[in-house]
Amino acid sequence: NEYKSYLSMATRQVVQLIKVPGLLRYLEGLELQRQRCHSALAHPGSHSLILCQHSPVYTLGKRQGRLLSPDTLAAEQNRLADLGAEVHVTNRGGLTTFHGPGQLVAYPILNLNFFKRSPRWYVNLLEETLIRTCGEVGLGHVTRDCGNVGIWCGDRKVGAVGVNLQSRITTHGVALNCCNHLKWFTEIVPCGIADRGVTTLSHELEREVEVEEVEPVFVKHFGEVFEVEVKA
Repeated sequence: NEYKSYLSMATRQVVQLIKVPGLLRYLEGLELQRQRCHSALAHPGSHSLILCQHSPVYTLGKRQGRLLSPDTLAAEQNRLADLGAEVHVTNRGGLTTFHGPGQLVAYPILNLNFFKRSPRWYVNLLEETLIRTCGEVGLGHVTRDCGNVGIWCGDRKVGAVGVNLQSRITTHGVALNCCNHLKWFTEIVPCGIADRGVTTLSHELEREVEVEEVEPVFVKHFGEVFEVEVKA
């Protein structure tokens, strides 16, 4: 099984679970990641999993900044801000996406020196965690797309992945659409994929699937897929 026996340590790593209540502003989330990243660097073997929901925010990845001129980038930021959301340029991979209430956001802060070090391996396991999570809540026909990172229900993305890796420490992570409003995505080309749509667990399952239902399922599968012990 390609998702087994990847640990390079003899003992199972412990990951501290940090659940942020309410809605977290994006810059506060970045600061929390920075603090946990510093801890991971200062204390080898210190790993964290941050779970949160953000207040409405558009984030632009590194590729977006390279593709647009400074004037065009500034105009796009102003346009999105006029919609009532925060807008921030980030150091994660990818292009523009949206985070907001009803969407489960997970930021694993892992020191990959204690795991297999391949970034592709890491992204694969994040996708596998999302796929298993969706399956347990009832959405079993979720797949990868070999050309686009994330997980898909047909031609509609239900889970996004965007990560950063510095000094073998991971930041940023995944976003799983549970019951969030999709109207925010109509103002952008999500992740730069023009011919695909976006969906939610609630829309696909035709019932309200709240973040509170999905969180423990995600945590369970994260622990199983990464072969770690997740502790509050």
